[in-house]
Amino acid sequence: MTHIKGLIIGCFTLLLLPSLAYANSSANNVCRSSSSASPGNNTVNVKLSSLRPFNLTPLNGVLGTIAMSGNITCFDEPNSIWNSRYDFYIQVKPNEGSGNVCPTPLDGIGIRYRNINGEYISCSGWSEVFKIEKPSRGSSHAMSVPVLAELVKTKASTTLAPGLHDVSLSTKGKLLSYWYAGSNSTDWAPLKLSTSAQLLVTPCSITDVQQTVDFGFVAAANIINDTIRKPFKLGIGNCGSQQNAEFFNNAASFRFESANLRTDGSLDIKCKGCATGVVIEIETEDGKTIDLNRTFKLKDGTFDIDSQTIKQRFNAKLKRDPSSPLTVGKIDSILTIVIDTL
Repeated sequence: MTHIKGLIIGCFTLLLLPSLAYANSSANNVCRSSSSASPGNNTVNVKLSSLRPFNLTPLNGVLGTIAMSGNITCFDEPNSIWNSRYDFYIQVKPNEGSGNVCPTPLDGIGIRYRNINGEYISCSGWSEVFKIEKPSRGSSHAMSVPVLAELVKTKASTTLAPGLHDVSLSTKGKLLSYWYAGSNSTDWAPLKLSTSAQLLVTPCSITDVQQTVDFGFVAAANIINDTIRKPFKLGIGNCGSQQNAEFFNNAASFRFESANLRTDGSLDIKCKGCATGVVIEIETEDGKTIDLNRTFKLKDGTFDIDSQTIKQRFNAKLKRDPSSPLTVGKIDSILTIVIDTL
């Protein structure tokens, strides 16, 4: 009897498992962007977080990153299979190309998707990019995927004419949804950029790759009196013509990166033997403070354009930080400036 019972349980298990794994667009759409969103037509925000000019990016380098965000509600519907037992997933299916750098409509630019573990997704395959763990009925969830994909420079030069070009994704890409161990995946949403962005193609290049701003000896009284400023310039050249330089200056922005960025947009000074009670602010030559947490449009700066060269002029300023005592020491901090077009 024991042997026969074991056979019956084994047969029952084999019959039960395949019945769970089926494609059901209605079940896979229980968690959706709105109550009226039909299967395959949910909406999410897919937007470029950064976008560098084509000629300022090395071959196979990252031109820009794409983020995904939105809100999902798991609506209470009859006959749903999930009822807090299964995990809900969103997948990316590129649907075009080979390898992991897939084509886009722009010549010389590919797109490389990342899954939930940061691994690249095959252009001919699919993988998970977002997970809701055993959602309860009626629950809402914020979708946040900071790096869904990267735009990659695939050619040393492009057939795109100098100027600005609208960025778009292949219309073949899709977002899929499914319940882990509960269903096969089905269409959940189209995969397309929800905000407009333009790629800048121009021969201009950075001429001042690295600069050191030396404050020298600084008296504490001068910091308190807000009089310590050191000018510096950033050069962009090789534009080919003044017209190209003017076009670049009107279209491009600076984006700032540093381990020492503060929430108020200034730059901390943190090192062994560094001064305390003081921060660094960056301002245009004519005295407008720049928030380093935001992009800064070149056309809003103080600049000269001479022939094919742009010179952007700035000040580095020492400012008293009353949140800590003022002590003498080194002034040392690193700020990376990236040219962006967003």
